[in-house]
Amino acid sequence: MSDHSSEQPRRFATRVLPWILAAGFFLVYLASLNHWISASSLSPVAQIGGWDGQIPFQTPLLWLLTRPLRLVPESQLPLAANILTAFLAAASVGLLARCVAIFPADRTHSQRIRGQLEGLPLDIAFNWVPPILAAGLLGFQLTFWEHATVVTGEMVNLFLFAFAARCLAQYRLDERDFRLQQFVFVIGLGCANDWSMVAYAPLWLLALCWTAGWNLLNARRLVTLAISFGFGLLLYLLMPIVAHGAAGLPETFGGRFLELLRSQKAIILGLPRGRVLLIALVLVLPAGFVSLRWRTGGSSGTDQRIKNFLVVILRLLWFGAGIWLAFDPAISPRTMVTLDSDNGSLALLTFSWVGALAVGVSAGWFLLVGTVAPEKKWERQSDGFTALTRIGAWACVVGTVAIPAALAARNWPRVAVQNGPIISELAHDLKQSLPNRPAIVISEDPVLLSLLQAGLRQDPSAPHHLLMQTRFASFPEYRNQLKAQHMAEFPALVPFAAADYNIAGLFVDLLQKTAQEGRAFYLNPPVIDARSSFILETLRVRPVGLIFQIERYLPKEITPPLLTSAQADALVAEWSHRGEQLTRVTNATAAKINNGELAAAVYSRAANANGVELQRSGRLVDAGNLFVLAYKLVPENAAALCNSRVNSALIARRPIGDDARKPLSGKAPLAVVEQFGPVDEPNFLSLQAMHLATLPTPLARAAAVAAKRAQQLEPDNPIAAEAFVRATIAAGEPAMAADAIRVAKQVAIQSKAPDDLLARLEVLQAEVYIAQDGLAQAEKTLVDAFKLYPDDSSLVSGISDFYLTYGAPTNSLFYLEAYLKHHGTEDTMLARWGAVLVQANRPAEAVTVLDDVLARRPDEYEAKLSRGAASLLLNKPASARADYEAVLKAFPSLIRAHLGLAQAFVAEKNLGDAQRHFRKVLELTPPSSLIASNVNARLQELQTGSR
Repeated sequence: MSDHSSEQPRRFATRVLPWILAAGFFLVYLASLNHWISASSLSPVAQIGGWDGQIPFQTPLLWLLTRPLRLVPESQLPLAANILTAFLAAASVGLLARCVAIFPADRTHSQRIRGQLEGLPLDIAFNWVPPILAAGLLGFQLTFWEHATVVTGEMVNLFLFAFAARCLAQYRLDERDFRLQQFVFVIGLGCANDWSMVAYAPLWLLALCWTAGWNLLNARRLVTLAISFGFGLLLYLLMPIVAHGAAGLPETFGGRFLELLRSQKAIILGLPRGRVLLIALVLVLPAGFVSLRWRTGGSSGTDQRIKNFLVVILRLLWFGAGIWLAFDPAISPRTMVTLDSDNGSLALLTFSWVGALAVGVSAGWFLLVGTVAPEKKWERQSDGFTALTRIGAWACVVGTVAIPAALAARNWPRVAVQNGPIISELAHDLKQSLPNRPAIVISEDPVLLSLLQAGLRQDPSAPHHLLMQTRFASFPEYRNQLKAQHMAEFPALVPFAAADYNIAGLFVDLLQKTAQEGRAFYLNPPVIDARSSFILETLRVRPVGLIFQIERYLPKEITPPLLTSAQADALVAEWSHRGEQLTRVTNATAAKINNGELAAAVYSRAANANGVELQRSGRLVDAGNLFVLAYKLVPENAAALCNSRVNSALIARRPIGDDARKPLSGKAPLAVVEQFGPVDEPNFLSLQAMHLATLPTPLARAAAVAAKRAQQLEPDNPIAAEAFVRATIAAGEPAMAADAIRVAKQVAIQSKAPDDLLARLEVLQAEVYIAQDGLAQAEKTLVDAFKLYPDDSSLVSGISDFYLTYGAPTNSLFYLEAYLKHHGTEDTMLARWGAVLVQANRPAEAVTVLDDVLARRPDEYEAKLSRGAASLLLNKPASARADYEAVLKAFPSLIRAHLGLAQAFVAEKNLGDAQRHFRKVLELTPPSSLIASNVNARLQELQTGSR
């Protein structure tokens, strides 16, 4: 082996070929580049552009690298970010080729006896094969290709990983200290930017020690490496500084820094360990195995041949498995983790990179051992060993062309679909229904909001719409950002941004003013629940295309009006024009393309919501077509399947049976509505209405809408009738409630409702009488009902509340004790009995009862509040304080607990803490409220007394 014969191929493979491969893949990625955004890049692009007021808090290096892109016109920013991503992806492929090319080919005895020099790269004519095979195996993998053609942030992390590996590989070759300094600096950057680099830290430390060996045992070198690593870790400080004032993050620098560390910890601890470990055994472990330098053993010839044979079998298995996994079989990283949201939807690109490295290094081993005869002729190789290594060698040569070609042919069409027009068409459909003047668009769906934001930024002539994430509306920083950007178009933002209380009320005022001008919209079908239904208490929504226009109710209007014929026709026509477009979406979904899955989810939910509106307006056939479309797009759409069965029953004019609600069985109602859209089924609507009407602060309008629709679908549904009564009472409409209670009683009798429902209706009848100033009638109704239903706890609670409200706690105790004689073990009623004993000024008895309840149910917080009040009456402030503090740990904003704790501190003459809790009450209540007035008076007394 002469130096001349080996220098040229080695120089080409190690120095020129990686650059050629990097440039080639850069051209491939540019040719297949996404020219806008995809489902996976929505959030990064919005954060890079600062469109949603958020920043990439967990990825500071991505923020630094993309900061200059803000100089690019907003419409071109996604494209510029994608080009940067393609460059980093190509560079990662080039670094992989470089690492494979310079990897020492002296790891095993079989290599060394074939003349391979210690520590040097592969020195044969075919040394260009392993880098090409490894690069093709990685660069054409589907997950890698997807992330290479659209910005997700993953390529920044992978580039750091690849550069760190290249530093170690290069140090092994030339032993220059600055390689190690680069290595630890990049590891520091990676830890700050990527949780996975933190997870890899033990392996990186092991690799450093193994590569540098005894050279690390030098004080000066260790100090230099520590300083370099520290400089890299300084990146941890960047985002806590930059994120000052960001919505949803702690106000202090230390709080934001700890939040960053906590987020990394949560991700690492939440990894699907079983699946990740299984994949690591096939992709990561082989890289460690081939990196080890195995010493020449002193065993017999037979033993050595057996070892060689086992080694080649293991290498063949790992070599084949690495290639097989690149085609995404059932146990691949993509199938088991990337496409599985339950397992984090992690790209695991570092696993793919290391797996390709192991395949490339193994290819070099097969090429050397399978094509070069041993220099020591006396060491005979077994025929089986020779045959297997030759098979491996030729497989490497053939695979260098065949494997990348097969991957490219298989994945190019999928990447083309992924980077095709599906998402841009969806964005166009979202924004086409908005007016040509600035409007407010609200949503609970951050993905959908980011998509609309990107679509609007793509068009410089688009109006300056205000897009608001309702989940951030409570943060002052977020409201101030909106005010700064949109105050000119929406002056009502000024009081909304400055508010410390009644934020929901001011938000509704803002929407009402813009809705009156036709400039308020809901981006997703609104979810009727306790978190957001305050909007729908005074406002209604009507579908316009894929979005929903917010409108004001007319006077005396309880439920939203039906669609007019023209509105219904426009809705049907909207969907009839999307046939070809939705076919593309369906095909992309079948291929598990995430752009198709996002579009399918949005179209499916909207089709279901539009179908519900058409069904309520009597357009049954058109509604049925949309329900079928909805679950064709997303077969898991339980809401659409349920609605379709209701639709079939309505068309056939038959009763709606239990089979209609079977698709909802075992599913959380709120989750179904959030994911799939509204449900138009009587039982579901009845329970929803009952829930909304019985909240601590009832949502009367939303409950009435749901109950009324349930009654339309199933007139003899007693739960719907009861819910409507509760809604009218909560709305303060006694005349309407009187009519509703008559209907409810008739329905209950006709349907042979159970006694507990009949008893609840009697309590509601009493509440109607009270609303009409008929206290005597209310009392008589309750007393007579108790004779009929003495074992009904809700009725007894109703009687108890009635007498407590009107100053007769003794009467309340009479009925509670009569009930408890037969049901003495019911902790809820015992807790109520204890509370009433406090009201009746019998605190010692109350403490005895409440102690008994809390011994069995320590988390019965109502009982703790009552026991705290009893302790105050018994002049035991320390006991009261303990109960109130325990309640505040669970409910930090509970006004009753703060008031009680303040009174306990007053009794202990701790006026400072008493004033602090009274002030907390003022923060939690509107200044005009009676509670605030009383607390202010009490504070003045305490301040006067303290002076």
